[in-house]
Amino acid sequence: MKKAFLLLVIVFSFLGANAQDTFKVPTYKYYTPYHCFIDFNFKGGLLNQELSYTDLSKNYLNSINTSIGKLNVKQGVSLGGDIQIGYFFGEKKHFGIGIGFLYMQQSNEIGIDYFHTEYQSNDARGAIFRQIITANNPIKESITTTNINIPLVFKYKTQFTKKVGFTVDAGILYNVQIENAYTTNATFNYEAAYLRSSDNGWVYDPGATLDKNDWLITQSNYTAKNPTGNMSHYFDSMQNIEHYNVALKQGVTNKTAAVKYTIGSIGYLLQPAITYRLSERWYLNMGFYYIYQNFKKPVNTIAVLTDKPGNYSSLLNSVTNSVNQTYGVNLGVRFLFGKAKDSDHDGIPDKKDRCPFDSGLIQFLGCPDHDHDGIPDCDDSCPNTWGIAKFHGCPDTDGDGIRDLDDSCPLTPGLLQFHGCPDTDGDGIPDRADSCPTEPGLLQFHGCPDTDGDGIPDKEDACPTKPGPLSNHGCPIDTVAKKKRRALQDFQPQLIHFEFGKTIIKKTSFGYLDSLVEVLNDNPEVDIIVEGHCDTIGSAKVNNKISNSRADAVKKYLLNKGIEPARLVTIGYGYKKPIASNRTKAGRAKNRRAVLKVKFD
Repeated sequence: MKKAFLLLVIVFSFLGANAQDTFKVPTYKYYTPYHCFIDFNFKGGLLNQELSYTDLSKNYLNSINTSIGKLNVKQGVSLGGDIQIGYFFGEKKHFGIGIGFLYMQQSNEIGIDYFHTEYQSNDARGAIFRQIITANNPIKESITTTNINIPLVFKYKTQFTKKVGFTVDAGILYNVQIENAYTTNATFNYEAAYLRSSDNGWVYDPGATLDKNDWLITQSNYTAKNPTGNMSHYFDSMQNIEHYNVALKQGVTNKTAAVKYTIGSIGYLLQPAITYRLSERWYLNMGFYYIYQNFKKPVNTIAVLTDKPGNYSSLLNSVTNSVNQTYGVNLGVRFLFGKAKDSDHDGIPDKKDRCPFDSGLIQFLGCPDHDHDGIPDCDDSCPNTWGIAKFHGCPDTDGDGIRDLDDSCPLTPGLLQFHGCPDTDGDGIPDRADSCPTEPGLLQFHGCPDTDGDGIPDKEDACPTKPGPLSNHGCPIDTVAKKKRRALQDFQPQLIHFEFGKTIIKKTSFGYLDSLVEVLNDNPEVDIIVEGHCDTIGSAKVNNKISNSRADAVKKYLLNKGIEPARLVTIGYGYKKPIASNRTKAGRAKNRRAVLKVKFD
């Protein structure tokens, strides 16, 4: 019983992890719409019995010299089948319950190797004597057991492929009938011993050995007195004519009879199987079964194995408890029925279908998901566009937390206050309205800075760090104004470009640098700031190094042309000040640059 209970625990723990089925979604594609079932199972296997029994000599009065062999049981065979009807629960229909009728016919053999007893008895005349009974051979009984039960089982089923699946039954068996029919060819010798009492009657001789004064009707006594006599004739006449309770090699008159156990016992059934799908409703089951049953029977306190020639009471009458374990091969057929109404034919009954007239998926209770975003159309604000649950099925392409329907820049991450558009330089002016998107600036200059505050944006100011009038291009008017003006007029800032990952100046920039040398030679009070820049490919550490090297490359070029080192200042900005998008190849090429700016003392 403990083994069967442990098996049940293991099976139902294992069944906690199960696959899901449905009508359309791949992980649910083996879904079946039928709830009810009928199972037909045919079983064949082996029977193992463990029998508990009482001492066969206890019902013999004042028995002595008793020698009875141990009851032994041979392994038998078991054949039968069952029919069950039941119901599978839920949309997935993995778990169910069934009840039915189980019939098993089992055959085996029991016996004892020897039997001898001597006890007090009364003959046909009422005289007391000593009865001696000995089996001629080992006693064997061929047992045929009829076992009828009502199974109440939990069921599990799932499909691995369209054709192949798995099912298991596990539950209890309520026994309503068990009958054991036996057949035996046992034969016995019946002998007698009479002891004369003091009043000339007969009494029981209780001694371990027979008294020499006993009247003996035994084989040994007859042989000793009549060595050439006909012993069989003597015993027949003593039995049939004189009516003494004696006989030699006497067979039993009731060679076949039945013994019933008390009904109402509880057993256990475990039945796993591989299933093969024959059609939408029919499945073939092939697997194994194990049945555990414990039957109890009250002891018959009157019956003895045999007491008179021909009389016989089965060895089964001494059995008080029988533990039967049956196991073997099971072959079954399952028929499914009980399909609920399904108007849209999506495998989900109308009573549980949120969209009963629109074919859908079981995980969405029958509603479709046309954009395959995992949100049913009935809950999807954008049913034809893949989206996310946060925005009720609508997309957020740039991932800035603002759905595309409300995002003025849906392809570029931005800020909520600018309707999803970015503000790269953080000056409060969105890039789409910022003429200088990478440098913090002022609203009146469309986002461009005015460093010296002279009302002229830096990009139009020849002296961005010193206030000056517009008439002098933003530079202050002083004694060297003409020379500075000439330098500023002749010096039109250009970008010096480099190859990807390199610090070598492109030859296309040599002409511009040479003209700059002339301006610097004519205006010794003018200094130059060389700024180096990179794209965003690579780490910040590497890009900072490259930007400094690019600025140094321009400085080295000018030094080689005779410009004093004190007039040249280099700064490396890495990729902190892009002038174009680093998301495109063309934009990254523009960002790999050096910029020259005028610096006045």
